[in-house]
Amino acid sequence: GPCLHSGRSAAHLGMDVIATDGDGETVQLLGYNTRMNTGGITSVSGGRRHLPSVRVAQLKWGQGPKRLRNATGLSKRPEILVAADVIYGRDQTNVESIVRTMRLLCDEHTLVILAHGQGAAPGVWKSEGPFFAHASQWFRCWQLPPSKTDKKACVIHILRLKRSHNQHSGVKPAA
Repeated sequence: GPCLHSGRSAAHLGMDVIATDGDGETVQLLGYNTRMNTGGITSVSGGRRHLPSVRVAQLKWGQGPKRLRNATGLSKRPEILVAADVIYGRDQTNVESIVRTMRLLCDEHTLVILAHGQGAAPGVWKSEGPFFAHASQWFRCWQLPPSKTDKKACVIHILRLKRSHNQHSGVKPAA
């Protein structure tokens, strides 16, 4: 899916990547796909070759800080958070769980990139609906202009946590 390609691209750029899903069977498949598609990835930094880390973990939306830290293994907040096809349905509990997880993972320096395909929740393609109503309390949101070549394939949103809503999560802020 889109996130595996994003993760592979990030690894080529020298970033450490954690690919996650909430479903155990999907995580197993993600692990297999990751092993098959990331062999030989190296990047060059300062003239030295670097083998970035690409890990797979089960992450359920809405977990508390300790479980989130244990699931991801993060010692600091990520610089970039990429998620694809995670906004679906109208269930307020799911919306609140996704936003809570994003709040715990992010600080005002984290760039959140959300990609939505055709199965996205009603209103998502217009930056509307339950997710954006809830997320906008804590995040600034922008929608990238649609691609001129394929306007119906995907819509991309960029989010940043508002400074006034940075909450302590047990995941240390990025240095």
